[in-house]
Amino acid sequence: MTRSTRRRQVVRGLVGLAVGFGGALGTILAMELFDEAPATPLQLGTPDFAAYCARDTQMTAMLLASDANGWRCAGAVAGVPRVLDVDTNDVCRWQFSDDRVIAVLVDPSDTVGWACVRNG
Repeated sequence: MTRSTRRRQVVRGLVGLAVGFGGALGTILAMELFDEAPATPLQLGTPDFAAYCARDTQMTAMLLASDANGWRCAGAVAGVPRVLDVDTNDVCRWQFSDDRVIAVLVDPSDTVGWACVRNG
């Protein structure tokens, strides 16, 4: 093995180490840059079923079961009696004018066992 051949092998080895080290360092830095801690949920309040039901149709919020899932909108629409299911997520999103808001069931046995929550 000649001296120049040995030198090329050493240079290739050093270049390989530098590339590997640089790639590893780049990966670590990218993970630090893009790895964010999950946002802490922000509790905004409880859903206002009465205002939600009355918003467009002048219906009334009625509790048909004595638990958190018993809420309905009831009233006459075009003279026809109606009872409509209530999507609690829709209530919270409408109430706080934010599509990121969700309803979280805190206590299923409580008629007001819901909380409107937004992440971050």
